Amino acid sequence: MAFFVLDQIIDGKYQIVRMLGQGGMGTVYEAKHTETARRVALKVIAGGLVNNSADTAARFKREAKAAGAIETQHVIQVLDAGSDPITQDPYIVMELLKGEDLKQLVQRVGPIAPELSLRIVGQACVGLQVAHDAGIIHRDIKSANLFLAHRETEEIVVKIVDFGIAKIVEEHAAAAGDKANLTSTGSLVGSPRYVSPEQAKGTRDVGVRSDLWSLGVVLYELLTGTTPHAEIDSVFMIMTAICSTPAPPVQDRAPWVPAEIAELTHKLLEIEPAKRFASAAATLKAIRALLPGGLAIDAGMIGPLPTGVRGSVVPSASSRSTRTGAEGQGDSGTALNLITRSRTSPTRSRRWSAALVLAAVAGGALSTYGLSRRADQPYEAIATTVSPSSPEEQHARLLVEPADVTVEIDGHPVSVKDGAVDLSGVIGSVRHVRVTKGTGETRLDVAITALGLVPPIVKLEAAPPATAPGPPTAVPVRPLPAPRSAPPSAPRSALPSARPDEPRAPQPATKFE
Repeated sequence: MAFFVLDQIIDGKYQIVRMLGQGGMGTVYEAKHTETARRVALKVIAGGLVNNSADTAARFKREAKAAGAIETQHVIQVLDAGSDPITQDPYIVMELLKGEDLKQLVQRVGPIAPELSLRIVGQACVGLQVAHDAGIIHRDIKSANLFLAHRETEEIVVKIVDFGIAKIVEEHAAAAGDKANLTSTGSLVGSPRYVSPEQAKGTRDVGVRSDLWSLGVVLYELLTGTTPHAEIDSVFMIMTAICSTPAPPVQDRAPWVPAEIAELTHKLLEIEPAKRFASAAATLKAIRALLPGGLAIDAGMIGPLPTGVRGSVVPSASSRSTRTGAEGQGDSGTALNLITRSRTSPTRSRRWSAALVLAAVAGGALSTYGLSRRADQPYEAIATTVSPSSPEEQHARLLVEPADVTVEIDGHPVSVKDGAVDLSGVIGSVRHVRVTKGTGETRLDVAITALGLVPPIVKLEAAPPATAPGPPTAVPVRPLPAPRSAPPSAPRSALPSARPDEPRAPQPATKFE
């Protein structure tokens, strides 16, 4: 493979601007189309990975066209493909992205917040499902191939890159009898630490669940800062471990990760393909059950774990199983579940007692992850931001609706700005909030937890209908009910598959089968 220099023209239409990166698959350049001046990413495939015959070139273009036909914002857009007439090296042209890939993110900040990790993997599932529906298997899902693309706004979109190329190289390597390409680091069919057991064994049965395994490795890496078998250096030993040894428990390396998220990760990493999720859509549905706030990511969420999270410990999956029963998949009683349910329904959240919230906090300290509300998000689907100032005290923003209400906290008037008020207090404390406007009034106890406020929003109840003039009547304050015991565990059932675009009702935490 030849290296191109500044201002060199490739295939008569792409002018090289600069080199962006280089790897085992080839070299990526920023280039400019000579006619339209559009900036693009031009990837030149390493000459040793595909031969230069006319048949290979034609097949390369067909596969690139198939990858370009995947219509979703979560897969990088393929614009063109061809071969340079001088070097004979095949190339593929893609949209030019601004941001960083997940490998760079983990190297920069280490493990990231569990909720952010789920949002990233959830968006990747959307892209994978669209591709799988089109009959295309990626075969090289890894942290370096998942890109956090910054939009003009603060929104960040996860994009899968290098789609379709893996299949070309794998088939070429098999036809040529080149087994080295199947296991060498940086090869197009997958980096050793991310390949599925099926790929490691060299079988032809590489399908949807193989991509899900690799996505599970990425999720494991985001949660813990390392891949499951990172301590092994030998390629042969890595392959052996992947095929025979389950990944070390997530919570052994990251004890702050909620049990439900750890269980989801390990289901993706089942050695036996049939035990994994059946599809990216089924994986996405399980993720959405743990993310009532949705999959949206903004720039403010990207960063290292919040202060103090690394030192926290949440109940492990084993202790959770003890509470819910070996066959149970109902409410686990963890802080994540309690807060998830209270976010899901503001009407229900008003019925939560302070004692129940405090019990959730006592179950294990969790952290907030800098969530914010988009213009198109309903208030019910967001979580408040908590910024730790000390191990004892937290500061948070409580949303109120409508924005022009009068608010009292513990009997003292507070100012309302942009539809929110400031709340401070130690984790586990409860603040008494009174919201009024005209004759309407809402009184509510709001708990300060390590994951945010419960509930995160207080809405003004409608004023009673106008009646004939008479003496004023005091507005009754509804007492909070006593804590209720968790409902009995639901019977075991397989997780149903779902299309990414189907509407979903909020789900309780699920024991993954």
